[in-house]
Amino acid sequence: MTLVDISAVAIALAEQRAKEAGVLIETRIMDLEQERLPEGPWDIIVQMHYLDRALFKQYAELLAPSGLLFIEHPTRSNLARHAKPSASYLLEDGELANLCEEFVIVSYGEGWNESGKHEARLVARRLGGK
Repeated sequence: MTLVDISAVAIALAEQRAKEAGVLIETRIMDLEQERLPEGPWDIIVQMHYLDRALFKQYAELLAPSGLLFIEHPTRSNLARHAKPSASYLLEDGELANLCEEFVIVSYGEGWNESGKHEARLVARRLGGK
């Protein structure tokens, strides 16, 4: 398992929690606005609370055939209850499914979660091979 994040603090926390759980992970501190994701093919890609629409093309290229993509991210409806993150960091309502046109959507939903945030959640599968 490989974890990528721009934050050294987040990476250190993930390494600590993985060690406590007895899970071996590889970590990389990367700025995905400046660097490409690590080369695949990957069986699973998980993106949580980070939005860079350009990455979706990379996901299609880096996932193995039949690989899974998991996404969870706040939508613009979140602004009804929370001032942050600002609109520029939010998905438009209904947008996530449109960003995944190269995938078969297995599960998709939007709504208020248990922590009071409005989020889109998606599981999609890549088909075929390149």
